[in-house]
Amino acid sequence: MCHDLYFVALLCTGLAAADTRDGLRRSLQDIVRLGRQKSHARGYRLFLRFLATVRAEAEWMSHGQPTALFARPPLAAIHTAMATPLSTQIRIERGDDLLGACGLAELPFTAHHITPGPYRILLDTGWVLWEGHLQAHQLTWTGAFGDRPLEAAASTGETPWSATYRQPLLGGLLELTLTPGLESGTLTLRRR
Repeated sequence: MCHDLYFVALLCTGLAAADTRDGLRRSLQDIVRLGRQKSHARGYRLFLRFLATVRAEAEWMSHGQPTALFARPPLAAIHTAMATPLSTQIRIERGDDLLGACGLAELPFTAHHITPGPYRILLDTGWVLWEGHLQAHQLTWTGAFGDRPLEAAASTGETPWSATYRQPLLGGLLELTLTPGLESGTLTLRRR
C-alpha cells in the first residue's frame, strides 16, 4: 500500500472537526506518529517538504509578493486573499498558566524565574512545539554544577552562566535553551 500522501486525509479530518484548532492539533500528532513508521517515511518527508513550501510561500506573501507558485491562476486569488502579514504567536506555559507570548519576529524571547514543573511551548494554533517537566538540576546553579564556584562576570569578562539544556524546535529553525540561576532558571527561545 502506498502511504506517500497519508497526511492529506489526516489534514482533511482535522479541518473538518467542529473545533478546527483541536482537530488540526490531533491530525498533526497523528502525522508525526505515523511518519516514524518505515512504511510512512517517504510520505512524512513529502509532508515536511509541503510544510517548507507553504512556509516559503507564506513568507513571500507576508511581504506582498506572490511567488511563482501563487502567480498562476487560480492560486493568484489565494495570494490576494492571504496577503495579510502572518501573526502566529508562540506561547510559553507552565501548567495552565501563560508565562508569555511573542510573535516569530519578536524572538529571542526570554522568561525568567523558571522553577521546576511542567512546561510547554506551543503556537497559538494549538500545535505543541515542546513539552516537558523541568527539574531543579536544570534550573539552579548548585543543582547543575554542584560546588563549582560561581565567578563574577567582572573577574572574567564573560558571563559565567552555562546552558544546561538545548533543544532545537521546528526542524531546527528555533532553539530552546535553559540557563540555571541562583534560585531559578531562565528559558530562552531564539531563531537559529
